[in-house]
Amino acid sequence: MEEKYDQIVEFSGLEDFMDVPIKNYSSGMKSKLGFAIATIAEPEILILDEVLSVGDGKFRKKSEKKILDMMQDGTAVLFVSHSLAQVKRICNKAMILEGGKMIAFGDVDEVAQVYAEMTGELDELTVGQKNLVKKKNKKKDGTRRRLDRHVNWQRAIVAVAHYLRRYDA
Repeated sequence: MEEKYDQIVEFSGLEDFMDVPIKNYSSGMKSKLGFAIATIAEPEILILDEVLSVGDGKFRKKSEKKILDMMQDGTAVLFVSHSLAQVKRICNKAMILEGGKMIAFGDVDEVAQVYAEMTGELDELTVGQKNLVKKKNKKKDGTRRRLDRHVNWQRAIVAVAHYLRRYDA
């Protein structure tokens, strides 16, 4: 890692703060440093859990480009986010998890529409998507679950990125 130090510092944009103890970093600074370290290691599989939810817009844009470049080079990326816009820019497949259970899985655009309906972010769905939401939200006794109209911390959209296309049947 020592030979990659300069690249990590440069990508993170924290050149002026390298002498500051990490315990004094903001959450955005920690996230930038963590992302820079994780991506410089060139992993085969990269798991990102809400990592781009903090930090400035310039860093998010640079990070998204880095993720796409890594996927182009063969890295598998598991991207966890509540941001539909980010998920749709980065991923081709998506999954909605709620309380540890899979609610939907498939093409990112279709799953994003289901998620948007669940969170009240979208009013218009196709008949098939409405039926999927109804089916997934029916309890065993036949009654419907209450759908929150806001993003719940227990509900996340998990998107599986481009690299995993080769595993599609």
